[in-house]
Amino acid sequence: MGILKWWNKLVDIGPKYGYFPNPSKCVLIVKNESMRERANEIFGKYGIQITTRGQRHLGAIVGTPEYREEYIKKKIQEWKEDVKTLASIAKAEPQGAYSAMVFAIQHRWKFIQRTVPEISEYFKELEYEIHNTLLPAIIGREISELEREIIALPVRLGGLGIPMPDKESKHEYEASRLITHSLKDIIISQKLMETCSKKAIANAKNTMKMLKGKRHKHTYSQLLIKLDSSTKRSLEMAKEKGASSWLTTLPLDWLGYTLNRQEFKDSIALRYNWKIKDMPSHCGCGNENNIDHSLSCKKGGYVILRHNNIRDTTARLLEEVCYDVQIEPRLIPIAEHNEEVYDTARGNKAENARLDVAARGVWSQFDRSFVDIRVTHPNCLSNSGKSLQEIYEKHEKEKKEFYESRVIHVERGNFTPLVFTTSGGMAPACQQFFKRVATMMADKRGLTYQQIISYVRTRLRFAMLRSTLIAVRGFRGRAKNKELPLYDVDFNIIPRMSGAI
Repeated sequence: MGILKWWNKLVDIGPKYGYFPNPSKCVLIVKNESMRERANEIFGKYGIQITTRGQRHLGAIVGTPEYREEYIKKKIQEWKEDVKTLASIAKAEPQGAYSAMVFAIQHRWKFIQRTVPEISEYFKELEYEIHNTLLPAIIGREISELEREIIALPVRLGGLGIPMPDKESKHEYEASRLITHSLKDIIISQKLMETCSKKAIANAKNTMKMLKGKRHKHTYSQLLIKLDSSTKRSLEMAKEKGASSWLTTLPLDWLGYTLNRQEFKDSIALRYNWKIKDMPSHCGCGNENNIDHSLSCKKGGYVILRHNNIRDTTARLLEEVCYDVQIEPRLIPIAEHNEEVYDTARGNKAENARLDVAARGVWSQFDRSFVDIRVTHPNCLSNSGKSLQEIYEKHEKEKKEFYESRVIHVERGNFTPLVFTTSGGMAPACQQFFKRVATMMADKRGLTYQQIISYVRTRLRFAMLRSTLIAVRGFRGRAKNKELPLYDVDFNIIPRMSGAI
């Protein structure tokens, strides 16, 4: 009878607070049939639904284990159909299908995972559909179990951010329990909400975030043990700050963030150094062709195209917050009596010397800042055996030895080497430079630094990605024929050379 008193009181005072109870939408769950008969005698006249099985509540389930199983299986079937539909879209638009999966579809089952315990087994069917239907449609080929583990990693650790739902279910539920623990205690004890500590909830969220990060890092370290050196190197490059920004943004055409079917699949292959489908077996220079060669070969002009694309993007970003921005400014000639100031072995003394970009107002209002860009492929022969840190140090040092002294003593400006890798990584000085640019842009636009630095990194990453994709697929001509051209052949000597009389 206590529930009846509660119901009558709710009907009485609810309208005062703008709540009007609707009996037809209310459900009373009882434990067995005998209790159901008694409940019908008491609540039947009100039109309240009475059941012994259970009911969906705010996306979760309250009821018997049988009802819970039936409900979850039904939802799994719905989600499997969603995944199949997405796979059919991925055949024509893999980037759009990937974005839909990462930003929308895979979050549909998060709430049930966080509110219902011990349901990991039910999600194995869904994982099978993701592994064998969706991912092959997005990537363009079947994937192994090991590759599936890589893809399940967060993007910041080199994965694609599509976790395995059967393995994530338990962790999601434990996280939800920890975060809502204080709220649960208040509901059970019927205390006032004011006693709930917002700080305690925030601390619980931070704790779960920290534990989740540790779990992902542990998974990553265990995965490295199984991988070959090439894949380890690829994951190391994919982990760099900004290298994965092309995956974490929406494919917005007006910002230039869209890739066609072939470009997106090639980008995934480049990320993991997987073989690219239909890539020519030999380069126009005559050498055997592969990803590393195509990103290092100078034939066809794709190396300078990549450099110029980054240069122009840098200049456009500087134009938003600086003035007197110039591309390839000519340096002031060195006076003869000042030549002893410069390193005669490495310093650039050419009268027509130029740097890539110059601008005023980067570090201070009137000082002129010069930058020179270098894009290097981490897996080329000259970088073989070097860590990413050693590669960055080497190229930054070379740039500084070549230009820094001249800029400081003749131009009276400052110099920053901007060293990039083809995988989207940036050397320390380069990162610091664009952080400064992002700070200035955030101040000017009244936006947060996080918003702007994300935008800057994404712009630079797409500029790099597009130029590397062109280099991989670009035409470099045919390999030179070793036979003499017809117009160089002296037909009078052919019989004698062949031994004929």
